[in-house]
Amino acid sequence: LSYLYHRLPGMARTPLPIVVQNPVDNMSVWALATCGFLWTSSTCMVFSLLPVFLQTEFGFSNTRIGAMEGFALFVSNFSRVFSGVFSDVLKSRVKVIAAGSVMTAAMKLTLASAVSVQWVVAGKLLDRFGKGIRAAPTDALIADLSPRPKRSSTYGLHQSMTTLGGVIGSLMAMMMMKMTHNNFRATFTLAAVPSIVAIYILIKAVRKPNRKMSK
Repeated sequence: LSYLYHRLPGMARTPLPIVVQNPVDNMSVWALATCGFLWTSSTCMVFSLLPVFLQTEFGFSNTRIGAMEGFALFVSNFSRVFSGVFSDVLKSRVKVIAAGSVMTAAMKLTLASAVSVQWVVAGKLLDRFGKGIRAAPTDALIADLSPRPKRSSTYGLHQSMTTLGGVIGSLMAMMMMKMTHNNFRATFTLAAVPSIVAIYILIKAVRKPNRKMSK
C-alpha cells in the first residue's frame, strides 16, 4: 500500500519491496502477484453470485449446479496437464498465461449476456479452462524468476495476493449488487475489468528471467 501511495502524482517514488535481488525479475514477480490478485478478485465477483443467478434466472436445481461445478473442475485440472508443456514448446510462458487470462475475461462477458443455460455452462467451462491454461505456466514462471533460496518467498507472495483477491472480490460483488440494485448482469460485466487490467499488467510488466536459472 505504501508503494502504491508513493506512485500517486506529486509523491516521491519508492522502489518495490525486494523479493528477488534482480530489479527486472523483482518487478515481474510483483506483477504476477498483482495479476493473481486481479484474476481472483474478478472470478470471485462472479462465482460468489453464480449459484443464485442460475437459480433465479434459469431455475437451476442444486443438483445441476453441483454437476456443472464438478465438470468445470475436471476441465480445469485437465487443461493443466498440457499447458505447462505447451509453454515450454512455445518458449513463452507469458503468451500462454495471457491466453488463459483472455478466456477468464471473456467468461464474464459471456455470463453477462447469457440468454440460455448453454451460454452459462459455456462461460463457466471457459473460465475454468482458462484458469487451468494459465496455472501451470504461472507457477513455472515464478520458479524461473526466483533463485532457489527465494522460491518460498515468491510463491508465498503470490498465494497471499491471490487469497486477498478472493476476499476483495467477494466484497466487491456485494457492493456492486447493492449499487446496481441486484443486477447480476451488470455486476458480471464490471467483473471483467480486473481481468482486463491483469492482461495489461502481464504484457507490460512481466519479463523473461534476467538471470541464469538454477535447478
